[in-house]
Amino acid sequence: MAIKSVVTVHNFVTGFKWLSYKSDIIIAISNSVKNHLIDYFGIDPKKIKVFYNCIKTSKQLLKSKEKIKYSYGIPQDHFVLFFAGRIIPEKGIKTLLESFRLLENDVQNIVLLMVGDNKSFFKPNSFPEKFNKIFLLRAEENIQKLYKIADLVILPSLKEGLGYTMLESGLYKIPFIGSRIGGIVEFIEDGVNGYLFEPGSVDDLAEKINYVLRHPEESKLGADRLHQKVINECNCEKYFTNLANIYYDLLSEK
Repeated sequence: MAIKSVVTVHNFVTGFKWLSYKSDIIIAISNSVKNHLIDYFGIDPKKIKVFYNCIKTSKQLLKSKEKIKYSYGIPQDHFVLFFAGRIIPEKGIKTLLESFRLLENDVQNIVLLMVGDNKSFFKPNSFPEKFNKIFLLRAEENIQKLYKIADLVILPSLKEGLGYTMLESGLYKIPFIGSRIGGIVEFIEDGVNGYLFEPGSVDDLAEKINYVLRHPEESKLGADRLHQKVINECNCEKYFTNLANIYYDLLSEK
């Protein structure tokens, strides 16, 4: 009996076209990734299922926001811009840093908190370190406490299948800004449940950050809408039920 297989694709993979994705069912984490699989690999659309990544709800943290800020040396009255992910060019790090530099000259009470791996983007031995108002931290297994002090989550990727950081931003009801690309633009409706900017545009990102700073109530409403979308569409119970149904269907085929 032939062995059935299922594979999940998390990003825009290229190369090895002759041996890639021969599984019976392919799960794509967004329609953007699905379209890439069809266009680049020529995969039959009937084989592809789109399931957004699921995200678990978390328990309320015991530590206070004030204590967490104090432990990292972040001033209590400062607005925290937060990035979590690999510190690589593909994630739009240069755009983020340059946008922040534009803003910090005019807005005194903001800091940029970056958490992630790959120190090579910065000078050696610089992690963790504070450069003026930029805080660089190593990736942590549990970064929930950092989301608690975040006032705005930014995902400036140049390429992104979906963006787990975006989903976590919604889970914790934090205003979100992401680049107008891939799975981000598929999930975020600009000005409704978050904000979008043109990938690589320093000025556009800086303007969107400034907008959030000047419109806290509107941004909070958008964060609440993103939270509801994440809860509805990234539900783990629904995800694993759909996944189980795929396996049951494959096993029942003769």
